[in-house]
Amino acid sequence: MFLKNLLFKPNLIAFYKDEETYKVLNEQYKKEEIIHPREYKEPKIMKSKYNKLKKLFLEKYPDKKFPEFPKSGKLTKQLKKISEEFKINLFKEN
Repeated sequence: MFLKNLLFKPNLIAFYKDEETYKVLNEQYKKEEIIHPREYKEPKIMKSKYNKLKKLFLEKYPDKKFPEFPKSGKLTKQLKKISEEFKINLFKEN
């Protein structure tokens, strides 16, 4: 636990000799939750909402080509721009 705090809070090195202070500070920082970048997963686009957006887009712009559903399921720049225009959230609502 101390090493984790030491990496993110370098000012704790000064309190290493004073064990009582270390315990107090360690309890304070235990409450903080640090998320590693690999732990965060980008939400996937829902196919049903993508189809709804596609339908609205093609009704408004019948001559323009709509971007295909991304194989990765991640939001692309084009889809983000179009979804903001039509005010549709492509992700699952909790």
